[in-house]
Amino acid sequence: MFEAFDALVNSSDIESTLPPLKETDPAIICYTSGTTGHPKGVTYTHRTDFLHSPMLLQRDTLGISSTETVLPVVPMFHISAWDTPFASLMAGAKLVLPGPRPRSVELVGLVEKEKVTLAIGARTVWMDFLHAAHQKNYDISSLKTVVTGGTEPPRSLVEDFSKSFGIRTYHAWGMTETEAISSVNTTVDFNNISRQGVPPLGLEIEMLDDDDKPLPWDGKSMGELVVTGAWVVCSYFRQKPEDAYKKFIERDGRAWLRTGDIVTIDPSGSIKIVDRKKDLIKSGGEWISSVDLENAIMLHEAVLEAAVVGVPDDRWDERPVAFVSMKDPSRKTSANEIMNFLKTQNRFPNWWLPDEIYFVEEIQKTSTGKFDKKGLRKTATHSNVQAKLHST
Repeated sequence: MFEAFDALVNSSDIESTLPPLKETDPAIICYTSGTTGHPKGVTYTHRTDFLHSPMLLQRDTLGISSTETVLPVVPMFHISAWDTPFASLMAGAKLVLPGPRPRSVELVGLVEKEKVTLAIGARTVWMDFLHAAHQKNYDISSLKTVVTGGTEPPRSLVEDFSKSFGIRTYHAWGMTETEAISSVNTTVDFNNISRQGVPPLGLEIEMLDDDDKPLPWDGKSMGELVVTGAWVVCSYFRQKPEDAYKKFIERDGRAWLRTGDIVTIDPSGSIKIVDRKKDLIKSGGEWISSVDLENAIMLHEAVLEAAVVGVPDDRWDERPVAFVSMKDPSRKTSANEIMNFLKTQNRFPNWWLPDEIYFVEEIQKTSTGKFDKKGLRKTATHSNVQAKLHST
């Protein structure tokens, strides 16, 4: 299949001239994943594509150069595969495209065959990739770096890549509205890989409270991240003007994007996302981070994936429940075992712990590989579906 596609591309005539275009002309429209609402169209211009892509060549971001072989597992419809194809072409890097819906075993085989050095994908992609890489004796020694985004990578994944294969993990953050990657954490310190890193030149960040007042960058204060910059959009495709205030705020005469991410920012400007605003669980007037609980559960050696969502509760407003899939489905694991494992970590008060743990074969995901928390909430609150799930 890949050889046939290469032959088709090579059979085309080379364009000697480019069509006359303005840098402000629309180039691409991508849609948000719609995990917290209806998908919205985001228009990228030739100018924003050109400004964002070279940022990925910087050493402190992805460091793409002509010596790299780049494998973007992110679909092209999802923020243009985070602009990595454009950046790769700019640098003269070899680009390996995996095709639609590649299986993990196919990705491992591509890395071995094409000698991939840099691969980009969502956290869930790398969980499955590692599982496949451990099953057979593949030679993936060419792979030096994997880039993950969408959700904070569990420490177990980062350590497995490093200790088993000598592969570094970069933790990137971005949104459809920021043309994907807008900060990268390249640390080798496992204890700090959960941070999203410092934004590059061209992007400004701020953290606001519920009254849109700036909060101090002290690593403790918590508020919503807002951003503005050279490749940040200030409206949506065919959006009604009266709807703009819901996602954008004007500060200093400029439009700032409300990211919906609740963060802390340390004095160096390094971002730490606590949770998505709509994924935070408010129980008894106190906040519970679904991301922190998910990563704690995934430290269990037998757990493949875990997703935590809040469900309505008459007494506490919301309570957390967890969906868990196992590396080996035949392994007998109980909810009590997972709960006791959480308790032994001494990280959370008892009221943080999930009320229910549902063991499922696979956790439902969106088209971009993120946990479908909107769907999981419906599943967790649907009595007929609940009755089919087991929590023992």
